[in-house]
Amino acid sequence: MRPPNQPPAAAAIERIYKPTSCEPRLEDQRRERSELLKKIADSYDHVRNRLAMATAFKEETFVGAGLSVGLLDPATNIIYNTLTASDLCADETRGVPQHRDMAERSLAGLVAFLTSFFRYLADWEAVRYLLRADADLVYAMRLVAHDRCLSSFQINSDTGRSVVRTALTCAALASKHMDPHHLVRAWLSPVRPLEEAVHAIQNEMNNFTCVFNPLHHARKRPRMQMQPLDFAWKRALELPELPPTVVPYRPYNSMKFVLLQRIHAFYLKALALLPTSELRSSYHHSMLEAGHCYGPFNPVANIIINTIWYNTVSPPTKKIELDMISTNSLLRIEARSFYGFVSFLCTSGKKLYEAMRFLLISDCALGDMNFSNPLAGFGDRNKICNAFRAAGVAAWHPDPVAQAEFISSCSYPFSSPTINAPLDSADVERITRKMFQGLPTPGNSLRHQSVPMPKICRRVQCKIDQWMHEYTTVSKKVKAVLASYALASYRVSSS
Repeated sequence: MRPPNQPPAAAAIERIYKPTSCEPRLEDQRRERSELLKKIADSYDHVRNRLAMATAFKEETFVGAGLSVGLLDPATNIIYNTLTASDLCADETRGVPQHRDMAERSLAGLVAFLTSFFRYLADWEAVRYLLRADADLVYAMRLVAHDRCLSSFQINSDTGRSVVRTALTCAALASKHMDPHHLVRAWLSPVRPLEEAVHAIQNEMNNFTCVFNPLHHARKRPRMQMQPLDFAWKRALELPELPPTVVPYRPYNSMKFVLLQRIHAFYLKALALLPTSELRSSYHHSMLEAGHCYGPFNPVANIIINTIWYNTVSPPTKKIELDMISTNSLLRIEARSFYGFVSFLCTSGKKLYEAMRFLLISDCALGDMNFSNPLAGFGDRNKICNAFRAAGVAAWHPDPVAQAEFISSCSYPFSSPTINAPLDSADVERITRKMFQGLPTPGNSLRHQSVPMPKICRRVQCKIDQWMHEYTTVSKKVKAVLASYALASYRVSSS
């Protein structure tokens, strides 16, 4: 179905992006999983003979705990997990899993860690990252952080440590570790000298258990030890970058969901800043119809400006007072804004992957002067207008031509608006006057025209009536909870 009011193909340079599936074929997913499984199995072949010569080696411990899940390279992880579990008591080793395919269990654990640590990462995407990283878990984390433009990513922050702990627990459970909590403690304990353990593994494994002996450290002069997560991340950053031809991949799906999450936060902030009375009476309709977050300003300001402009030029025919907005309706305008962003940038000459990375780096601000600025790069306002028209078509704007004329011109009378406090009616009136002061008429099809309500069939009317019933029920419950909370707070403050 073609978007509404789509203008004729004025130029072949317009690139309109719509929802598509980027998942690889099942045979490709199976092939990549098989390749990763072979890499992990090679690690076991590499370390098995070395482990057999260690005095602390026990076969049942190896089967129950010798996984390649950890903060070092796969081979070192296998040795470390096996030797640190050698002190488990006999009762704990009775829980050794019968499934002895260590490579298969390790793969399940590695995938569980990545999908638990990074939101919106599918299993097949985790396999691809691990394949690119030669099954090195922390290096795979580095690749994901790079693709998502997480320049300030800190694995050893308070939040990072908590998420790593949860992800390690998920990995231990998925890989059927004999004692999942032991695996987490072995890697995250601040008294575990990870760097000394690595030195022992690389040189003389029979000295490995001495590294964790308290008497061993009591006899040594105390010195600062690098925390395990700091040591692991430093090691990953020092590894040379693998050639991109190893597994050519562009993570469109997960990048899209990360951007949608950010866009959702912009809309929540915009809802908090718009005046309550106008939002309840009319702005909820204008926002859901045309309050897109692309434009010349920051995303939150764009939502507010686009909402106020559309409400001015095309006020809703029927006034409905609402206390809440449907989640699905909000998600719909957020998704349309995303496709508008991408279509604008691709019409301006960027590739799809470049456009998505730009949005991640600039936090969805098209006019951010710290980066390659698409608005400044055009030079010609007609080209900017054409790109915004493509964005409006992709975003299903009611009139993309009118919107493009408006937002391609409104950056001139406006300085970049900074809206940090909730607006009132006077603020809205001032913004409205500025929007039409000295600007060309933003399209004849919308200017101060009310859109007549179309005739509604019986089935649609039933859906509307059902939604209104649910809305009334939920609204009453929320108001009752808020009143109860206010009463309880009053009693506490009065006592």
